[in-house]
Amino acid sequence: MQIIVPPDKPAADTARWQPILRYLQRVVDGEHVRLDTVYLHHHPRRPDGSRQVACFCGEADWQDHALTLCGGQDRITILHEIAHMIVEDHHTAIWSAETMRLHRVWLPADQVQHADRLLAIEYRKARGLYRSVYGAPAPRLRGRV
Repeated sequence: MQIIVPPDKPAADTARWQPILRYLQRVVDGEHVRLDTVYLHHHPRRPDGSRQVACFCGEADWQDHALTLCGGQDRITILHEIAHMIVEDHHTAIWSAETMRLHRVWLPADQVQHADRLLAIEYRKARGLYRSVYGAPAPRLRGRV
């Protein structure tokens, strides 16, 4: 797995990615996923010192066996993107089921329901599966459908 880092990305920012990149490698190896390239996206600072923050956490390109990560320095984001690589699909019911399976395999037991809950809040296709697993509807964020 090749890691591509923008030349203007500070070394300290890149160093912060190392634990999640090691986790990603363990999941890729354990799930036998072909992942050739990981791009670490970077937002250079503006002249006022701020950064653009409206960006994706991760994006999977299963056709090119590539993953782009921006804000996704957490295990839930990694599993979300790996599920896309495995099922080669977008936010469908099949993808939701695969993501929940990955939660059970790769997260500590006390974090699984929280991860499943976040999935069901964010993605409509995961709500029925959440209900079937937990016997209750997933909570909804105000203003979401």
